[in-house]
Amino acid sequence: PSKTFGELVEIHCHTPRITAKDLNAMMQRGDDFIVLDGRPRSEYAKMTIPGAVCCPNAELAYRLHRLAPETSTTVVVNCAGRTRGIIGAQSLINLTARPRIFALENGTQSWFLNDYPLELNSDRLYPEVSAADGALADVR
Repeated sequence: PSKTFGELVEIHCHTPRITAKDLNAMMQRGDDFIVLDGRPRSEYAKMTIPGAVCCPNAELAYRLHRLAPETSTTVVVNCAGRTRGIIGAQSLINLTARPRIFALENGTQSWFLNDYPLELNSDRLYPEVSAADGALADVR
C-alpha cells in the first residue's frame, strides 16, 4: 500500500525527479546541491549516495533551511528505491517555495545499478532543532 501511495503522489503531483546519471553529472561539475537521504539512520548507514546527509522524511521540513540555507541550492531526496524519495521531495515542494527539489529516480538502487560508488557506514546527520527551527516549522 505505501508504494502505491508514493506512485499516486508522483502521478497526481508530477513530482520532479532526477536520474542517477544527471545527479552524478551535477557532482562532477561541482553544482550547488545537497542530497538528503530520507531513510532512517540504520538504513542510511548501510549504504548511501556519496556526500548524502541522513535526514529522515519526517525531519526534512524542520532541517532543510539549516542544511541548505540558500533557496537556490538544488535539493535531491533519495531512499533505497523510490517511494520515500518521492514522498520526501513532494513534502518539501508542498512546504517550501524552493524552485529545485527532486526525487532521485529509483533511489540508491539506481545509483548502484549505474555503477556509481556507494558510501558505507556514513554518519552525516541532520542538525539538532533549535527554538528558531521549531518556530519556523510552526509557521509552515
